[in-house]
Amino acid sequence: MKSNDTIKNILIWVVILGVVILLFSNLTDNKDDQSQKMDYSTFVQSANAGAVKSVNIDGRMITGVTNDGAKFVTYMPWIDPF
Repeated sequence: MKSNDTIKNILIWVVILGVVILLFSNLTDNKDDQSQKMDYSTFVQSANAGAVKSVNIDGRMITGVTNDGAKFVTYMPWIDPF
């Protein structure tokens, strides 16, 4: 009986440690890929000025990189005023 209790305790601690590691890795991974929020009008002005290096449009969400390497995200309005 005593060895069963020891095995159960070890398994519980392994699961707890695994959950802590997963939580920590998810929190730290997101910091590398954070994009700055940009107003849609600012995005249009930057694009017209040639200050946008690349853009990805997925529905209304626009993500991209400026010429200086800064990542950004913006959302296209339902009706484009520009």
